Amino acid sequence: MKQVIISLLCIVCLSSCISYKYISTEPEAKRAFIGASESSIIRAKGAPDREVSDGAGGRILVYERYYSNSNTYYYGYGFSNTSTRQNRNYTEIYINEDGICYDVRTNLANKQIEWGKTILYNLGYVVAVVGTYWLIMLL
Repeated sequence: MKQVIISLLCIVCLSSCISYKYISTEPEAKRAFIGASESSIIRAKGAPDREVSDGAGGRILVYERYYSNSNTYYYGYGFSNTSTRQNRNYTEIYINEDGICYDVRTNLANKQIEWGKTILYNLGYVVAVVGTYWLIMLL
């Protein structure tokens, strides 16, 4: 009974240490927009926040979003510290003079969480640790 309780405790403790795996979203954006016409891109994403020249006769459609994260740390006795971080997410879609997309750049890379693989990875880690524990107890 003691071994079962210890094993369950190990599973609970180790499963709480789940890590996240981030994957790049830039290749997906490139597959979706490269070769597409400017009008189809605007229909899909809406009007760009701004447009700039690409220096080669084309344009860059810029979609951007600004946001901030604030954290307040309390030290006790009425003392606290608040820190705010400003962030900018952008997607730049390069359109040539014929109105066709030839490149996409974004800083949205590493934002999408791939849940399935990480859960299986962490579950495998927990099973390996608990299995090792049982193997040691049986020897």
